[in-house]
Amino acid sequence: MKELILEMERYAGANNVPIIEFESIKFIMKYIKLNKVKSILELGTAIGYSAILMANANDFCEITTIEKDDKRYREAVKNVNKSGFDKRIEVV
Repeated sequence: MKELILEMERYAGANNVPIIEFESIKFIMKYIKLNKVKSILELGTAIGYSAILMANANDFCEITTIEKDDKRYREAVKNVNKSGFDKRIEVV
């Protein structure tokens, strides 16, 4: 998982794709874990970075994430499949 996250960070930097800042996702992941969040709707998937990290916060959270850019959508689907969270993350 760590290698995929690093690969996504490199891709985002090289391709000028905005991804959530480390401190922000750290807070969100802690919130998900402490509150046993079961479902999330994310608007703006980009490459799936934050959705994958949020899914990693607990074992039962399901995420629906929406991306309007076709290229980023395809990249997000690829990354979600690589992460193994494709049963819990739906990219629209």
